[in-house]
Amino acid sequence: MIRDVLNAPEIRHYLAAEGFLTESAIELKAGRNSRVFRIRGGGTDAILKLYYQVTDSSHNRLEAEYGFLDLLSEDPSLPVPKPIARNRQLNVGIYTALPGVACDSVLATDIDLCLEFIKDINKLRDSPKALAIADAADACWSLDSHINLVAGRVARLQSGVSATSEENRLLLEFVENSLRPKLSEVTGGINALRAESQRRGRIINSHRILSPSDFGFHNVLRSESDLFFVDFEYAGWDDPVKLLCDFACQPDLTVKQSQVERFWNGMVEWLGGDHLFRYARGLLRLYRIKWICIMLNEFLQEGIRRREHANVSAPDVRIRQLEKAARYFNRNLA
Repeated sequence: MIRDVLNAPEIRHYLAAEGFLTESAIELKAGRNSRVFRIRGGGTDAILKLYYQVTDSSHNRLEAEYGFLDLLSEDPSLPVPKPIARNRQLNVGIYTALPGVACDSVLATDIDLCLEFIKDINKLRDSPKALAIADAADACWSLDSHINLVAGRVARLQSGVSATSEENRLLLEFVENSLRPKLSEVTGGINALRAESQRRGRIINSHRILSPSDFGFHNVLRSESDLFFVDFEYAGWDDPVKLLCDFACQPDLTVKQSQVERFWNGMVEWLGGDHLFRYARGLLRLYRIKWICIMLNEFLQEGIRRREHANVSAPDVRIRQLEKAARYFNRNLA
């Protein structure tokens, strides 16, 4: 059944102009920020994404994903969707459909495929299109920017939620009694990285990488022995340390410590310098706090609007996310 948004005349007219029949559209529960449909036209399946966009945000999800995939299309062998068309006024993009199903486990060979993927996309770093790619969402270029990124998320949770309900009160207690003290403890420990940071300094262009940003097995499809990578709404130029930490911290489909080490060692060998390993290890607990904040976005008005746009909101989602965040905290930070 076609969902309401595809009945909008402007969407239907646009899809018809691109040769797709909305009568064959199926909505996929593929993300928490965008609405995703598998559509069919001319005997070909494709993916239609209707992006959520914050009007006062400098980060444009459609431009980030479409531009990044347009760059990656310079290497047809890369296991990613290919961009077909976009409409900036409607905030929609059309991409090739990929085979496979969502991953439910992580194999040692999967880690190697992830590593090869990051290395392969960075073979395009000197392409003219790569030079036009913007920074990734929340890109970090110094030690302080990593700290400020996470501290800002904790502060938004505390200031953006009022104790008007029992679940909000529980959230504020969790932030006050668990997250804030742990953030203070972790940032205090990071001071040991100051000398390392001074040596590393602000990242120069030659040390940055092209990053999918939201990189983990929650954004991977498995087809037999192959992996396909999706969701590049946050992609761009970034610090490889952030990629290392995010890869280790993803809560939806976690990787074992031995798999984290395998990925990190491969990245360090590729990029050179054991300082990268030490730097990432020093920031890992900080990024654990970041991912707890991301789990709790459901409590913020902006997070609520994104989930409503993606049609994935649920009556008890806040308390479930708070319980999930508390379990993650106890397992990784307590």
